[in-house]
Amino acid sequence: MEERETSIELSHSLREWGYNLSTERNFTFAKQVVETALDWFRWRGEGHSQSMTALGLRCIDFPSNIDRAFEHYLRKEDTLEPIYCYTDEVDMNGRKPCFRLYDSQKRDHVFKMKHDFKKISTEDLHPFHRFVFHEMTKEDFLFQRWIIEDSQTAIIARETVMKVLFLCYALQHQECYHCKSKDSLRFSEESSMSWNDMLCTECFSLYEVKTLRDTRSIDESYLSNKFSCGSWEQYCRLKNSGYSNMYLIFIPWQSAEDTYPVFVTRVHRVLPQICHATFNQNLHGIRLNTVVNVFPVMKQKWFDLPKPKSSIDVGSIGKKVFIERFSKDSYDYYHSFYFGGSDDSEPEVESCKDNDTLAVVSEEVTRPRSNDRDVSDVSRLLQQWKSKLSD
Repeated sequence: MEERETSIELSHSLREWGYNLSTERNFTFAKQVVETALDWFRWRGEGHSQSMTALGLRCIDFPSNIDRAFEHYLRKEDTLEPIYCYTDEVDMNGRKPCFRLYDSQKRDHVFKMKHDFKKISTEDLHPFHRFVFHEMTKEDFLFQRWIIEDSQTAIIARETVMKVLFLCYALQHQECYHCKSKDSLRFSEESSMSWNDMLCTECFSLYEVKTLRDTRSIDESYLSNKFSCGSWEQYCRLKNSGYSNMYLIFIPWQSAEDTYPVFVTRVHRVLPQICHATFNQNLHGIRLNTVVNVFPVMKQKWFDLPKPKSSIDVGSIGKKVFIERFSKDSYDYYHSFYFGGSDDSEPEVESCKDNDTLAVVSEEVTRPRSNDRDVSDVSRLLQQWKSKLSD
């Protein structure tokens, strides 16, 4: 991948977000975005020590029991601070207003406005005007991620449930897809960071798990061959530290059979992408995500993942881990804030079975938030709550 290709992709990605590069101010910001991406692309720091990482992971056992594995996964889950959510002022659920098409006659890409965005003014669609960012506490972020279930968040992301099922089975029964070594696959203790759900301690191959609705969705995604993944910074750190073998794993979360087919393919190319957090001027530095191209001809079915015989009690586990990480006072505060009553009045939550419909939590740190709540007040209210308890 060349630096010119990185610059062009970011330029295209900015235009998909309705960012006009013709003005001097906009061009200056676009230049900063490209320079940030190239700085990480050229980065040659110490990064991860492969031998030390492998040595440490050889001593770590991932639970074979599904409930204990889920709890273990949550204990390792973390996110970088500061954490922000955003409000979409044009009420379009954070979607991109434009899409790109390749014009074979012009031999270049052209950008078209999506129909439902045409009624909105150019000024209102400018990302710096459109997205309003609010800082939130880690307690609030993880309470929503683990406890709340609505159209935007769930008790836990469906992807995480499938990852735990996958890890429970693969770490016990599978050999490394790349080097065929046995008993070499390990759960990455940094799996909350992108690009390393699992790794091989022999060849240092990295595996990132993606879930889609069904096998048809997986086939269709291979046709477009553009998969949104995590942090560009994290990718460059791993890539430039010697982790050259990267694989995407695809698992459907719906299956009519008693198993889920697990597909694997090698990553071909990774490019930086603009995300909501790119436009958050409260952050120190510029955040970028990635888009991945794979080798479609190398798509292979790896193995069949058996469906669990029992369900995962995600609600109880999420509550337990939250209280242990923070406190019962914090849990009581957020529970009262969101549900308006004591823990006994919390709506009944079902365990996560194989085909339960759970809303997907965004992998980005920033995510949409409804306009009916002043997010900036949460930290202040929490401190008031704790002060009253200590009086």
